[in-house]
Amino acid sequence: MELVTKRKGGFDSLETIGLAAEYFPHYVNSRPGPHMVDVVLLSLIIRGSGRHLMGNSVFIERGQSVAVTHYGEPHTIITDENGMEILNIYLDLERFTLPPLSPELSRFMPLFIPAHPAFYNNLNRLTRIEFDNIEIPAALAFGIERELRMRQPGYLDAAMDYFRLFLGECCRQIIRTGIAVPGISDSPSTLRLEKVRQHLEAHFSEDFSLETLAEMAGLSRNYLCRAFRQYTGQTVFEYIISQRIQQAMMMMRHSDDKIFAVAWRCGFRDLSYFNRVFKRLTGVSPAAYRRQNAVGATAILFPRLP
Repeated sequence: MELVTKRKGGFDSLETIGLAAEYFPHYVNSRPGPHMVDVVLLSLIIRGSGRHLMGNSVFIERGQSVAVTHYGEPHTIITDENGMEILNIYLDLERFTLPPLSPELSRFMPLFIPAHPAFYNNLNRLTRIEFDNIEIPAALAFGIERELRMRQPGYLDAAMDYFRLFLGECCRQIIRTGIAVPGISDSPSTLRLEKVRQHLEAHFSEDFSLETLAEMAGLSRNYLCRAFRQYTGQTVFEYIISQRIQQAMMMMRHSDDKIFAVAWRCGFRDLSYFNRVFKRLTGVSPAAYRRQNAVGATAILFPRLP
């Protein structure tokens, strides 16, 4: 079956701030044909139920959730005749960065939206946040959509303010209940790998050895290395480096700490190595990233990346 890539044209705000929104009060789709989008897609599913198809995996959607789908992921949502109420938020993270959150929230943002496309892996191609109460995130998402649709004076800033609050609610829900990664099996081997992955995220700045991780998982070192790469799409060291760089990005946007101090706090003991890795993954040096993205450093809330 030929895949169709849907270009998100018709949204001026995607070109100016990297953000757009589209409301589907009664989305009905019975065709299983997948499509791809050229943006990061946040689907706020307000009501209704359906099946979210991605590759060979099928995930049940029951509303009260946000599903995050990344660039080029073939997917579709199948509904029954009653349809679903969905509000889509589109993000261009190839050219724009996410707005800053407070430090106690921002460290959770990379868990569901990587700070840069370079940090994409097998487990964040589709992530889901299930809300206890959808009313607050829905009201904020509708604020984004309304501002961008009505275009009243100051609408771009207002839309970004709503979006920042929306992201904050997503992080708060992750703190309360965690994040759902659809498609993870409950096999003993997968659960062991997930234990290692969660340990790396919780202790990203700490030194570790493959022997210690293998012992934690009850696996041999060689098997852990092979299985972890198959599970995440990255080696253990690639995964921890991506976590450390993303956390460094968050820290540099919220503090005046020297770059070497940020690097040290994120587990890098060699500043020159930190600088090289940061630039290789993000396309800019840490100093340039800080100038572009420090809170209050610019009036542009979504500064363009090179």
